[in-house]
Amino acid sequence: MKKMSVVLCAMLVMLLVMAGSLLAAPATITLACENKADFPYVMGDGEAVQQAKPGISIEALKLMEERLGVEIKIVRMPWKRCMQEMQEGKVDGVFYASYKPAREESGAYPMKDGQVDAARHFNRISYVLYAPKGQQLPW
Repeated sequence: MKKMSVVLCAMLVMLLVMAGSLLAAPATITLACENKADFPYVMGDGEAVQQAKPGISIEALKLMEERLGVEIKIVRMPWKRCMQEMQEGKVDGVFYASYKPAREESGAYPMKDGQVDAARHFNRISYVLYAPKGQQLPW
């Protein structure tokens, strides 16, 4: 009986040690982004994230990782697969995914009063079209 209680006590200690190490481990958040360069936000093509000068968005995520005490894993893949893996719950988020109501089915955007909360956006990108001086635009 004494031997069994020693074994049970040892197992309990091992479980407590394992539970403590699991609680101490930082949470991991997996984010997907397209595997094409998007200067200056994400640099380089392919599945690997560049170690040197990865782009300002990746650098910002690394700063968040340090400040929040979480691990942010960035996976790069074709855009359609990013969205599919988000829908299937294989990744925790996708960047940059502009707001589209259909995307609310598989993901969440920061909202305020039924609108996307612009104060909490990660990045703001605008598009500008250029034409030669003096050219008439058809619209």
